[in-house]
Amino acid sequence: MPEPVPGVENTSDSIEGEFASRLDTLEDKSLVFVSLGTPNSKELYETIDEILTDEFDVASIEYYEKAHFSRPLTDEDVENITSNDVDGIIEGFALCGSCNSSSSVDSIAFENQGIPTVQIISEDFIELNRKIADSYGYDELPLVAIPQSTKYADENEVKELCQKIRWSLRTMLTCEECLGGECSIDGETHAEATN
Repeated sequence: MPEPVPGVENTSDSIEGEFASRLDTLEDKSLVFVSLGTPNSKELYETIDEILTDEFDVASIEYYEKAHFSRPLTDEDVENITSNDVDGIIEGFALCGSCNSSSSVDSIAFENQGIPTVQIISEDFIELNRKIADSYGYDELPLVAIPQSTKYADENEVKELCQKIRWSLRTMLTCEECLGGECSIDGETHAEATN
């Protein structure tokens, strides 16, 4: 049986996970970046904040750093993060098995609170992420995979990476079809198709 998720009671082995409704747009929305405190997480946040504010007119992105990267957030943490009129959550970045697991549990807790969430994880842990998602009744959780080498990236490389993933972050928070892997729209064409 999977580890309990804050605010979610698992009553059987055959559960079916439900996602929060996606946002209609990122314009004027308040987001929270939940940092695992892993290398370059702060730099990722700062660049994502700048990009999403400038390009998608996000109102604000608050920064919240977890107490420990390999442990899921407590009920109290989840309540504190979601009680401030937050519209969406980005959590990242998970670059090991234990932080990937804890990030997945956090993501499920936020989705169950009605907050659309996207994880940023190392591409090395996609299969592990899917296994964890499956144990909670999800085919796959909303995520953006980036190279494991990002933990060694310099400032310019972090900025370049954020430019590459900005549309994926946006669509995982705003496109229902992307959740099930059924979306045929790719990249910047989402700007026309989902606005």
